[in-house]
Amino acid sequence: MSTQVVNTRPDVQASIDALIADLACADVVRCQKARQSLINIGKPGVSALVKALTNFNAKVRWEAARALGEIGDPSALPAMAGSLEDESADVRWAVAQALASIGRPAPASVLRELSTRPDSVWLREGAGHAIHEISKSGALDQILKPVLSALRGFQPSIEVATAAWTALGELTHQASKTGE
Repeated sequence: MSTQVVNTRPDVQASIDALIADLACADVVRCQKARQSLINIGKPGVSALVKALTNFNAKVRWEAARALGEIGDPSALPAMAGSLEDESADVRWAVAQALASIGRPAPASVLRELSTRPDSVWLREGAGHAIHEISKSGALDQILKPVLSALRGFQPSIEVATAAWTALGELTHQASKTGE
């Protein structure tokens, strides 16, 4: 789970830290404003938002996932994919939606998680939602369809790892052909 470290001025970092703290507030409007401010800050806030994905407060994790999806920085993808296993169904859903909003670069991180931990019910649930949403664009539908079938299969904890590895290989091959 590596993210690129972005040097930020101390005043900007203090602002980011305060906004992250505001994600836990009881005032919904204040939380939304904090999230929008973090989105507006963009890349300098990504590492703090990635860290917030592990916060003890599910509301903070949910808000962080939403912000990361809006920012769309690929450096956050491994952490986001790992958060598909969050104990909170709401957080898993928000992460899946965020990954889907990032689109094409997201499936590789999700498939890596599935291929290494296919026995996790929560991960399979979150990844299934993310992959379903990503495949709606149609561009990766043929590659991702077998993974969705495995996730819905009779023994997903056995079938998913193979389907994920196969799809990951196809994505890698496709990217090498197109220069992505």
